[in-house]
Amino acid sequence: MIYSIIGINILFALLVLILVAYLGFSVWTFHQTVPYVPTPYRIIKKMLKAAQLQDGQKAVDLGSGSGRIVLMAAKQFKGQVIGLEKSKLLILVSRLRSFFNWKKSKVIFLQTDIFNYDLSQFDAVFSFLTPGSLAQLEPNFQKLKPGSRLISYLFPLKNHCNFREEIINPVKKEKIFVYSRI
Repeated sequence: MIYSIIGINILFALLVLILVAYLGFSVWTFHQTVPYVPTPYRIIKKMLKAAQLQDGQKAVDLGSGSGRIVLMAAKQFKGQVIGLEKSKLLILVSRLRSFFNWKKSKVIFLQTDIFNYDLSQFDAVFSFLTPGSLAQLEPNFQKLKPGSRLISYLFPLKNHCNFREEIINPVKKEKIFVYSRI
């Protein structure tokens, strides 16, 4: 009886420690160019539908965080999905999550700077980035091949010449901007 109470207390303390560490990490990232804010699963489903991914295509998530978009995309279509993330901790979390994913062979998580990565090879680019980060990436988006799609949650591109724009949920707070390269 006493051992089970001690075990429960240790488990509770461990869960509190994990929660505090998670919250601390999340707050710390707000001082970064690209903060860690997980995309809600209901939004990911809409983003994946908007991407219109076909088998054999390649997709990338810029600032992939814990890998939510990458892993859901890998479950839905037969193609390669890459997550680009700067944080070593989030790359570790993503790789651990993908280890238990049955489609892990077509999922890659790279620790890299998203601002210096060649995006021209991708058919779909997912982003939940700040307006400043999107503006910084606009020259890279211009290098996307015709027909490629950029799916941005909440924030639009300021300069979207050479793209056709569609807005999903235009009257709600949870806007998804879909840019098709012309």
